[in-house]
Amino acid sequence: MKLFGFTIGRTPQKATAPARPQASTVRARYDAAQTNEDNRRHWSNADAMSADASANPQVRRIIRNRARYEFSNNCYLYGTANTIANDTVGSGPRLQMLSDDMGFNDIVEKLWIDWCHAIGLDSKLRVMRVGRVISGEVFAVRSVNRGLDHPVKMDVFVYEPDQIGGPMQSAFDPFYYDGIKYDVSGNPVSYDVYKAHPGDVLNPFMLPTDFDTIPAKNVWHYYRPDRPGQRRGVPESTAALPLFAHLRDLTLSVVTAMRTAADYAMVIQTNNSFDENDTSAGSGGTQGDGGSSGATPMDTFELQRNMTTVLPDGYSLNQTKPEQPHQKYNDVENAIIRQIGRVMNCPFEIVAMDSSQANMSAAYLGRQPYIKAIEVERESLVRFLDWIAKEWFYFLERSDVPELAEYRGNFPTINHTWFWDEFVNHADPDKVASAEKTSLETGVATVPLLHAKRGRDAETILIQEAKYYRVPVEELRKRKYAMKYLETQQSQPAKPEDSTDPEATDGESQTGGGRREINV
Repeated sequence: MKLFGFTIGRTPQKATAPARPQASTVRARYDAAQTNEDNRRHWSNADAMSADASANPQVRRIIRNRARYEFSNNCYLYGTANTIANDTVGSGPRLQMLSDDMGFNDIVEKLWIDWCHAIGLDSKLRVMRVGRVISGEVFAVRSVNRGLDHPVKMDVFVYEPDQIGGPMQSAFDPFYYDGIKYDVSGNPVSYDVYKAHPGDVLNPFMLPTDFDTIPAKNVWHYYRPDRPGQRRGVPESTAALPLFAHLRDLTLSVVTAMRTAADYAMVIQTNNSFDENDTSAGSGGTQGDGGSSGATPMDTFELQRNMTTVLPDGYSLNQTKPEQPHQKYNDVENAIIRQIGRVMNCPFEIVAMDSSQANMSAAYLGRQPYIKAIEVERESLVRFLDWIAKEWFYFLERSDVPELAEYRGNFPTINHTWFWDEFVNHADPDKVASAEKTSLETGVATVPLLHAKRGRDAETILIQEAKYYRVPVEELRKRKYAMKYLETQQSQPAKPEDSTDPEATDGESQTGGGRREINV
């Protein structure tokens, strides 16, 4: 035992635990996790920062400025970004009302078209889509515009990300990030919008406090988060910006080399020495004398057509050879363009506007990821349009529209959908028509669905057709249904009849050749 810290008596032996078998440790080796002299420099910028820390305001500002510079000076980036916007937005989305009151639907759809033309919605949507490629994000704000020539005075204003910011003291607020105020659940509460663009030369004396706070319900933040927790957008062309720069440098270098070879037709060479103090050089001195041979270094001569000349003694005439990599330029350029297109889900034919190296099948397969990206982006814009339409219907119901006087205070249920321009035109329309016919016969598709894929409203087309043929709409609808029913019946094989049927006559076919009546 222990007494005052001293041990008295025999010290007990410590029990020894039985030996346990050693567990075999499996160590997996990943080449990507190894650091050596070959890859040390390549991975030197890899970090473990969060999405917001990696894309902090300073980094995003640098990328935006460089992307805008390339957009303004690089033909490929400018053309690709506008092609993506044109294919996504087209001529603009069209509203189709789905209430039971057809008259109400026609009036609202007409008012929507007029309002879109008044604010230039299609142009703003294209600017927003280009902004995603160049700036990474765009902010759309719903507001009142009393100057609109339309009963609905609502407008949508588009802002660049530079104009969304706030006071410096908010940098230490955990619920505030780069102009956006969040609640405890991470939902945006408000946006701080500068009254003028920070880069506007007309507002050089703008203070950091010159901003307006707008509720989040009136702001649509249009960006694509690539990582969880990412709260601000990065340009979609970020990964391709160095390639755009290399492509322009390569093009300028090749063009400069070709111009140099074209400008310098011939070069005169000599092994004679040149005396700078000899004033007789260039004045036709005696041949054989180094300084008076009649030619001065870096001097130029005009060549006359169809003339043969005799050079001084010791001189030779050589033609400049265009020795530069212009023959492999197309291969290098195409390789860079393919990498650029992969960043934005664009095939080579879209970025280069060149389909000479692809057949029909290759071009069709190469466009599938691009088509899918357009469909996904349109679905994102549908949510934005629903956000606009919700407030637009609110203003419309309280506006003074004579055509809607009878519906005031008793609006039908607002059910709607959106139509876009037809995006894909197949190179073989016969195959498309045959496939659509099979889909209709098997019930996989319907006539309204096929019209919707082309961005058209089946009901509107039926009304226009009835007006053209000057028949009632319902009568034309019944005729089309009867025709479709008849074609379906005729496309089905007839059932064989029993040859022993006593009612079968000699003049009738035993495979259903009798007359049939169809009542619709």
